[in-house]
Amino acid sequence: MHQGWVIWQTIFAPRPSKVDSLAFAWRDPSGECAPDNLDSLRLFSAGGGSELTEWDLVRCSARRSLPSQGGSIWSIAVNPTSTALALGCEDGCVRMVSLEDDSFVLHRKFDRVKAKILSIAWGPPTRRAKTSMAGSDVESDDEDAWVDQWLVTGCSDSSLRKWDVRSGRMVDRMSTDKTRSEKTLVWAVGVLGDGKIISGDSMGMVKFWDSRTCTQLHSYTSHGADVLCMAINHWSNAVYTSGVDQKVAEFLPVEISAGKPSILSSGKQNRWIQSKARRLHSHDVRALAIWPPQSLFPAAASAKSNAVTGDIPPLLVSAGLDMSPVTIPCAPPNQNPSKYANPFGKSNLATFEEAYCSRAPFTRSVIAVAGHARLVACRNDSRVSVWRIKEPPNEVDEEVMKEIPDGWVKLLDLQLNTATTLSALALSADGRWLAVADANEVKLFLLRKDGSTLQPKRIKTIATIIKDSLPSSCSGGATSLIFSPDSSKLIVGLAQSGYVVVLSLDTRSNPLVLRVFDQHRHLDSRTRLLKPLSTSSSMDIDDADEQNLIVTHISNLATSLDGQWLASSDVLGRINVFNLDALHFHCALPTFPYPISALAFDAFSSRYLVVATPDNAIRVYDVERRLFPEWQREMSRLVSKKLGTQRISIMGLQFLPIATNSDRAQSPTKRSPLEYQTIVMWGPTWICRFRMHTSSLGVSGGTHGSSKRKRDEDHPDSQDENEQGDSDEENVMGEDEDEGKKDNEKKGRPFENKTLSRMALTMTDKYRNLLGVQFLNAEEMIVVERPLLDVLSTLPPAYFKPKYGS
Repeated sequence: MHQGWVIWQTIFAPRPSKVDSLAFAWRDPSGECAPDNLDSLRLFSAGGGSELTEWDLVRCSARRSLPSQGGSIWSIAVNPTSTALALGCEDGCVRMVSLEDDSFVLHRKFDRVKAKILSIAWGPPTRRAKTSMAGSDVESDDEDAWVDQWLVTGCSDSSLRKWDVRSGRMVDRMSTDKTRSEKTLVWAVGVLGDGKIISGDSMGMVKFWDSRTCTQLHSYTSHGADVLCMAINHWSNAVYTSGVDQKVAEFLPVEISAGKPSILSSGKQNRWIQSKARRLHSHDVRALAIWPPQSLFPAAASAKSNAVTGDIPPLLVSAGLDMSPVTIPCAPPNQNPSKYANPFGKSNLATFEEAYCSRAPFTRSVIAVAGHARLVACRNDSRVSVWRIKEPPNEVDEEVMKEIPDGWVKLLDLQLNTATTLSALALSADGRWLAVADANEVKLFLLRKDGSTLQPKRIKTIATIIKDSLPSSCSGGATSLIFSPDSSKLIVGLAQSGYVVVLSLDTRSNPLVLRVFDQHRHLDSRTRLLKPLSTSSSMDIDDADEQNLIVTHISNLATSLDGQWLASSDVLGRINVFNLDALHFHCALPTFPYPISALAFDAFSSRYLVVATPDNAIRVYDVERRLFPEWQREMSRLVSKKLGTQRISIMGLQFLPIATNSDRAQSPTKRSPLEYQTIVMWGPTWICRFRMHTSSLGVSGGTHGSSKRKRDEDHPDSQDENEQGDSDEENVMGEDEDEGKKDNEKKGRPFENKTLSRMALTMTDKYRNLLGVQFLNAEEMIVVERPLLDVLSTLPPAYFKPKYGS
């Protein structure tokens, strides 16, 4: 989409662990492989230790691990046919892991050398030769049978080595430049479709080698420091390298004259040159990846892959210590780049040299706010901290507020012993309950004031209570947590299973499971049927139908202000609504094409659910009438048009709480909250305020709660009767209103844009790297930033080489 790639799912790795190498493989290379189906892919990783891990991409958890039996794993590489994975180990030995038929075992190893295997790349495969069956004239000719001939490794002793895959022995050795004081480390190697070998080493050199004679063809001092990573495009006609000096260099082949044509030579040959280098990062670049990935098969065999790009140019992704992945189009100039359009806008240029890049944020939403208690909690990988926000002075302007010292005080710093990194955090509105979760377990704490600090008391039975309400095969971890507005219930969106668990909380007794909803487990809406509430069990699960259920993750939870409605979304773009008063399933929204970014109920009537998607589009759903109201279509289109220009996707939204009588007494000049509702939407680098007048919702007054809902049910037609009241609100949608008017005139219907005439949208981008935006009350909003410079200050200094005269 216009915002580029966005996070779909997160795999929470076991602690402590890290990831240094990643590799994909096809689960069934001989079958039809669907790139958009995770079931057809296998993912492997190594983290500098001796364990190779395979990940379950559906459940987002570790599937199994395998010891290398040779010390630390420095590099991994899957062969082109996805039947074997090569490991480069600390002891100088290449080990082969069999992947055939979903296997995962070490089955052989190559000869050992006295150097670490720092990098690995496979050579192009060849077709298996025709063989005659014994005693018959029938020849076996499997067109899809490919055989791996050789691979190349980069070592820590200033050399590259070429290996015969069948015998496991070294075929030849290529020596790189080195200094007298230390050996050169070959951090990156790659192989082109025609067999040429490329290497990147610790001297900043990029070299091209002939794989048959193992002699050097070209050498370039492209980088000022170590070359750590390399990527080759799908057609093997562009190479990209990067490393410590933060630059990404592009290499392209050019045709040059090689003398007079003859019988043996055409007089022309290709020579690789460095065409461009761009500095895309502020610190070391550790990884490069390209889409579509490189194919080492001949053009005829990869013709199907050539069609995957369509009108989208090849995309190069780089990432490193600054934690901000950068995506940039990289259409080779020799492939008619004019047929491609830059998917990130700005310009139509799609070549690496001229294209506009997209930088993904390094922050995510990790805070929780207790408005009534004025508490803010923030989670890290394994730590939770809680601050109290002090009361602001009366009638003080913004400039004075900036100079007030100690506007907050830390009350709690909780170090947790978890199996994986923390995945969810929630804080009750009254500040009494704190809930955190990882991929395996939910932890609940009762917070008690002790002078100027908080004393947490852990409710140890919560994990057992949740697991006892689920099938034995389900994990007790969670990806989403939320408390009800009255702090009496905890709603848990479970990881790996898709169950939604509702628990009742009481300070005098253990939590009690009220209901377990399994609507997200069903594959389609026809199976989302309301089941009767059992008096003997709180479960809403049919174990007999377990084979027809799917595995998904709950990505968002939202409750209405009156505590009646609960909305939940999963990574498949599905949204379900539940009634918390009756504890039953209410309705399912149409499935969205993207995973949901945020959900929120309106603060006045609690009947309208606002849905935000990663393409910065919003929709408003009437929960009680079970439909998208007609009035929201034009409004959603115009808001989406304004937000769609943002390069970074929305991360959250929230309605401004309704002002209490005391709030109105303190600010008598402010208009009544019944006249409009304010929505604040935010991304990592921007905050948007959108005012939606309640007259556009069919609300002209009345009381909050069930009486308001009952009136709307008795008179459903009143939803579209928007009364025009007096208002001094500035109309910032003039151009869009005119466009809507012309569009309606063309379609032959009158233009009634009362919603737009009462709507204002303002945006600011003065905040950077946001961790969260939440309201404390109708008068105060918390904005939490994580400046990039603060993060970089904890890292080693970035590479810097002073120039003459600087």
